Amino acid sequence: MTLAVVAPAVDTSLAVAERKGFKLAVIGRTCALVPIAVFYLAVYRYPNNVYVAGAILVAASIGLAPVRMQGGRHERWARYALFAFDAAALSAMLALAPISSGGDIPQNLVFHLSRGQYYFIVVAIAMLALSPSLVIWTGLWSVAGLAAATIYIISGMDQVVVFGDLPMGPSREAFLSVALDPHFLSVPVRVGECVKLALVTGVAALAVYRARAVVYAHAQVEIERGRIRELFGRYVPSQVVEQLINAGQLAPQTRHASLLIADIQECRATASSGRPSAGA
Repeated sequence: MTLAVVAPAVDTSLAVAERKGFKLAVIGRTCALVPIAVFYLAVYRYPNNVYVAGAILVAASIGLAPVRMQGGRHERWARYALFAFDAAALSAMLALAPISSGGDIPQNLVFHLSRGQYYFIVVAIAMLALSPSLVIWTGLWSVAGLAAATIYIISGMDQVVVFGDLPMGPSREAFLSVALDPHFLSVPVRVGECVKLALVTGVAALAVYRARAVVYAHAQVEIERGRIRELFGRYVPSQVVEQLINAGQLAPQTRHASLLIADIQECRATASSGRPSAGA
């Protein structure tokens, strides 16, 4: 079986693996969002808890739509749209969702919470789709969204206090006065988060690429086994073929051997002398 015949079959196997992986990703996404919605419903106060939990459940429902599109012409683009939506929704939550309904709390203090860590969950869920390009796509949207949310928050601040405002060797009081200032926003920390998110995305994409290579190799082995069964099954029982395949006897092998070539001629007796005459 030539590579031109094997490759489409392997590509089909990978497409099936991606489809199953994406379905698993949607299930994992839903299983992650529902507990988060319940958490906010229980921890936040009314009516913010209802708004936040409702928005999360709506996002979970939107994620189920691409599953119904599997097998259609827009199936691949639906996957990319879903994870772009998740990254954009997280960015909007950082930039716009208020910390509390109890007063006018500066939005820059949102970075004191753990909302930005949800980006890593989105990238991890994208890995289940077994598509390195989808993982990179999700990571890029996450990095861009985190950067855009930071820039948006800074643009709405009258004053930005950073660690650079600290004196050399600051005292405890000086450090707390900066770190707890309502106008505090550490830009280097946000840049560091973007870098870490990009690095995690690269490692995740590499891991998915490795997983695809394993799937590709497994599919090639199965196709080759099927070809051998079809070829040798015409002459020997299938049980014998399976034993030869499992023992590796049908694989190309290198052996050290000696080869003897001999030309043997029959000795005939002559009638005149009574003695045998050896052939040349």
